[in-house]
Amino acid sequence: MAKDIEIITERVGSSYILKGYYDKLGLVSLIDELVPVHKLRERLTHGQAVVAIISQIINGSHIISNVERWAEEEPILKYMFPELEARDYHDDHLLDTLDALYKANLSDLRIAVTNATVSNFSIEVKEVHTDTTAYSLYGDYEDQPEEGLKIVRGHPKNYRRDLKQVVESVSVNQESIPLYNKAHNGNHIDGKENYISHWLAISETLKRTDFLYIGDCKLASEEQLITLASKGAKIVAPYPMTVYQKEQILKELETVSFSSCDDFPGYEFYESGIHFGEYTFRRLVIRSKEKIQHTRKVRLQQIEKTLKELKDFKEHLNKYKWITKETIEKKLEQILSKYPIKEFFEVTLRKKKVTQRKYLKTGKPNNKTPYKLIGKEVFSLKFKVKEDLSTPLDGIFIIVSNTKKQDYPFEEIIQLHKNQWKCEKSFATLKGPLAVNPMWLHLPRRIEALLFVLDLALLILRLIARDVYKALEHKDKGPVGLYPNKRAPKRPDIWRVLRAFDNLNVVSVYKKGRLITRQLAKLTTLQSELLNLMSIRINDSS
Repeated sequence: MAKDIEIITERVGSSYILKGYYDKLGLVSLIDELVPVHKLRERLTHGQAVVAIISQIINGSHIISNVERWAEEEPILKYMFPELEARDYHDDHLLDTLDALYKANLSDLRIAVTNATVSNFSIEVKEVHTDTTAYSLYGDYEDQPEEGLKIVRGHPKNYRRDLKQVVESVSVNQESIPLYNKAHNGNHIDGKENYISHWLAISETLKRTDFLYIGDCKLASEEQLITLASKGAKIVAPYPMTVYQKEQILKELETVSFSSCDDFPGYEFYESGIHFGEYTFRRLVIRSKEKIQHTRKVRLQQIEKTLKELKDFKEHLNKYKWITKETIEKKLEQILSKYPIKEFFEVTLRKKKVTQRKYLKTGKPNNKTPYKLIGKEVFSLKFKVKEDLSTPLDGIFIIVSNTKKQDYPFEEIIQLHKNQWKCEKSFATLKGPLAVNPMWLHLPRRIEALLFVLDLALLILRLIARDVYKALEHKDKGPVGLYPNKRAPKRPDIWRVLRAFDNLNVVSVYKKGRLITRQLAKLTTLQSELLNLMSIRINDSS
């Protein structure tokens, strides 16, 4: 009888956690419902393929061709889908899934995922932060098909102008939970295609418009503010410091004084109104001590660089092509206009005539060598930096909002603006641990679909982090054992949380090749505590 019993112990690591969140989100069934498989495809549904790619991404790679080998070497996918074999994760199947996701409309899929996330995890959406980033891609990407993204050169934020790129816009809530994402062409410029489409998608999903919509200064264009305000959006965004606004603030500073803020002692402000079409917005002019220090620090660095360029140029004066007033003045203008510090320099260019000997014979001249005197114009350059390096506009920026002052006083407005880092945190995760590039794909439609899957991986990580942070919110400290020296922060790094389960094993009992029972091996104290924080019961994902 004992010969018929087989006991197998397999390391499943963090897949135990991931499966619990996949199941709670209903990700496999959701994808399968919206993206049915072809009738000739017998195994591996599109939902299972998406989960397989996400699991590999979170465990260190998103190279589609490596999933089959990874499934054979690691028991993670075998634990999640015991009915499937490693050969079922062939790259042809996975690439077919990316094609199917693209054809099913990625925007509709993302809205459906957001709807399930808000419903199944009881997500509150009080704030929505939207921003864009660019991903540089390695490769020529010539002869691109008409469908899908246009992978072209644009305005990269990493200054890699030699590489083509795609742009992605992401919206997250106040807990950094991704709500919506959309990929754009590489030469895309932020505009209504970002902010208005994101707001419409999220408001239609939530069936309400009372959430606060926060963006950067590109949101605060007159067209977008009027369009969003007409639809009932509540907007908070920094307003561009145009020449008109600078002149207006300088006039206002003659009669208006700043008010201090107890909750934010480093900030002063005054408030007025500004009209966009038929809508009146609040216009908060804010002065930040920290921004003043930063502005002047950067200004000093720019002045030092400009001084160096001026000194180098002075050594070449009256030589080469720098012998006419026009070429010299053009070069000076180029140097002084490189940074916004021209007003802090006093530059004097003087011209004088000098007499020089021009020898009439070749060879080394002596006292008897004949010569004639000729006149020549030479230039001298003097420059110095002014003593006062400050301006009245230092540290000043503008925020516009159509919220009511009694509902959202200055303290809340500035905090909403400061929370815009939540988008940057998502971009840092996508470009860092999730390693969005290199992409290892050629067709733009598959790249767009993979960006959607990467966003789902980010969503799973944020949901895990949300549960852990929420459970630790009212505790004195976090779990001990994640950090050295018994450090126990209340907001531990989510990757440390997942690594704590690297040695997690599952014991399976088979009788005559048939699975009888499966259960976790003995948990460590740290693992038990983390599972309790994530509200995952022992049998939740067994």
